[in-house]
Amino acid sequence: MIKRCGAGLAGALFALTPSVSICQVPEPEASLVAKAQQITDRSTELARIWPGYWPEGQAFVLYEPANGAVIVGTDGSSNSVRYQAGELPGADTTFVFDYPGGSPNMMLMTLGSDWSASAQTLFHEQFHDFQSDTFDKSDMRFGGEYVDLSSITDRIRFTAAAEMERRILADALSAQTDTQRDDLVRRYFVLRREREATASLVIASVERNKERYEGTAVFVAETARALVARNGGVSLTDGLVKSLRDDLHGDADRPYATSWFRWRAYGVGAALCWLLEKRGTDWRARVERGEALDLILEEIINPIDPDDIASISADTRRLYDEPKLIDEIQSTLAALPESVETVADFNAQSGLRLVLNIDIPMDRLLEGRTFFQSQGMIALSPTAMALPDVTNFHMERPGILLRVAGFTMMTDSDSIMRAGVPVRRSYTILLKDSEILTDIIALGSGEHTQDSISIDFSGLKLKIEQPVTVSADGDQISINAVIDQ
Repeated sequence: MIKRCGAGLAGALFALTPSVSICQVPEPEASLVAKAQQITDRSTELARIWPGYWPEGQAFVLYEPANGAVIVGTDGSSNSVRYQAGELPGADTTFVFDYPGGSPNMMLMTLGSDWSASAQTLFHEQFHDFQSDTFDKSDMRFGGEYVDLSSITDRIRFTAAAEMERRILADALSAQTDTQRDDLVRRYFVLRREREATASLVIASVERNKERYEGTAVFVAETARALVARNGGVSLTDGLVKSLRDDLHGDADRPYATSWFRWRAYGVGAALCWLLEKRGTDWRARVERGEALDLILEEIINPIDPDDIASISADTRRLYDEPKLIDEIQSTLAALPESVETVADFNAQSGLRLVLNIDIPMDRLLEGRTFFQSQGMIALSPTAMALPDVTNFHMERPGILLRVAGFTMMTDSDSIMRAGVPVRRSYTILLKDSEILTDIIALGSGEHTQDSISIDFSGLKLKIEQPVTVSADGDQISINAVIDQ
């Protein structure tokens, strides 16, 4: 338990051990420290979820802007906890990777009203940090984010097939016996391979990439949440089944590509992890090395006789009432509002566009940081990503700061990198109010040189402390900055 006696809140130190009694401590200090203890009490079990991911002594920060923060593990031990009252420097987003608290890989999590959901986000994003250090990215067969939707010749049937696969996986996780589960998994693979044969290889690659990265993150985070925050009594299996049965278009504003090539992968990938875990095989190391979840699982289940594939397919489509499912999907897709699917679509939207271009020497690409939260993510090209209704976007480069909240924006970059040639990163923000750029608009058309830029408007902050060029062309205003070698 927690013991804290003595004067002063800020900087107070605690020892978290099961044997120490609780002293009276002021709220909200006690609440924050109690949440931290729920994590540290499970440190041994958390360390077993994925080797190297959450080692005993993992450092983290739980922060409530109105109440302060509890900082754990700054000395490499989870028994070290420091409460700090007031605002925490650098805690300007919901989560911050590699928070500068004195320990490597320290994640800062700003807590919301739902502790279970905040814990899940902490574990999920911490796993992404682990992936960036550990997962092999050299196998380009399974990568990327962009899907050319025009390559799907029959979107209704393609989507209905993908939805049927989700339902089969949900039933597999709910199966009462191994025999029933294996039968459903084999049915799943027959239908998945048939669907993949109707689309480009790029689509299968994108699906596997998202399942490998997002699916594993969901599996790890939900496993951790079940240990720490109990998720309202919902078991890991029941939670994963629910995610597979959820309507991917429950949010009517969610674009098709976001639903089926991002959100689909969260539940499907986590389910594949669950099924691999049931097999007891050493699948984690293979995933780290770059292998795809579905290919690993398919390899270790009892092989399907090629002569049985046609009958398994027909029987499964009958069991899951394919004609009815196709009708449901057709109605769902017809009701969706038009969405942005290409860069041209994005730029055709009404309003003024502010474009920030930054040319960066290749040897300085790793300087700075970028992180964001958005209601959606739509890959518009192999390099361009639309972020509708950004909750929080934060980008820092030497001498440059961009923060965005409440706007729709797009990020883009050069598709080809050449030695000795700067790499361009571009950020396009849709503005509904030209008042934001009054001073820049006053410069008039053409190209102008400015010693610096400072824009600070509700939801948009851009500060550039170096000379830039500014140009206006119709509905677009471009600011071009160059980072020196």
